Amino acid sequence: MQYIKTRSHPITTAIASNGVLLKDLERCKSLINSGVGYIDVSMKGKNPQEWCETTGVDGFEEQCQAIRNLALLPIEFTCSMVITLESVYSFCDAVQIAHDNGARQFSFTFVIDNDSTEEKDLTCLRKHNPMKLVSDFILQIDKLNTITDDWWIEYSFPMCVYTEEQLEVLDGRLATPCQIHLKNAVTFNTKMELLPCDMYIFQQLGRSEKTFHPSRITFH
Repeated sequence: MQYIKTRSHPITTAIASNGVLLKDLERCKSLINSGVGYIDVSMKGKNPQEWCETTGVDGFEEQCQAIRNLALLPIEFTCSMVITLESVYSFCDAVQIAHDNGARQFSFTFVIDNDSTEEKDLTCLRKHNPMKLVSDFILQIDKLNTITDDWWIEYSFPMCVYTEEQLEVLDGRLATPCQIHLKNAVTFNTKMELLPCDMYIFQQLGRSEKTFHPSRITFH
């Protein structure tokens, strides 16, 4: 980090952490002095019980102290949280506590179960319904906005999960690279097969010619 700090290149060193070790103010100062320019504090719940349910340990008070420390120092930081069907109706309480301790920026990611889940296909979708999760989150927006207006949703679900009405509500709040939503690109895999989006790497729509002009692409 010292090397990056001394370079003229526009590089920012960032840390994502649950913040437990940042309860030490001197450690926070040391990280900033070493060149860290941005910190993401991952919130795990609104109280010690939710922390234990999520992580198996209780780091709630340590995280609150970490947020207070960072709020005193010259560094940009964000408090983030993974939204699940279990936490979607209580995450605003966690945001309120973090805000009361000095946090000002918040980002959210919708949970995505990986390939190791036992449920598959429609069974998985019924249990981990992404449309319901988005809908339930939107129901909390009015409450969220009474706490802070500085929040956004990180890229997690593909844009096609959202309805047009939901996209209007979330206008300016979605940090997404989706080329379909942005209408600015197409996506290929390493075999030059056209993909619907980078969330569906095994669903090819076609294949490009081996050579093509950037302004004229032909698909087979």
